[in-house]
Amino acid sequence: MQPACAELGIGTNTYRRWVRGDQNRRPQAVRPVPHHALSPEERQQVLEICHRPEFASLPPGQIVPWLLDEEGRYVASESNYYSILLKIASG
Repeated sequence: MQPACAELGIGTNTYRRWVRGDQNRRPQAVRPVPHHALSPEERQQVLEICHRPEFASLPPGQIVPWLLDEEGRYVASESNYYSILLKIASG
């Protein structure tokens, strides 16, 4: 078992959990929202920006710098834009 785990790059405990089919034992655990998380208003701003005609076909990697250069605005990071858009796309 150890040589196979080493080849896969996983620990033996991980393998044992997979074999047992262990699930998350704390699905109802309260997980606090990080203090730096975007507010609902900031998320809405990101969506409104992405839906502007001039940005509709641009990726976040072009939107964020454009806003900074042309409007002097910073709403969220590029990764935040992607995260918000992904959540919308996946329903």
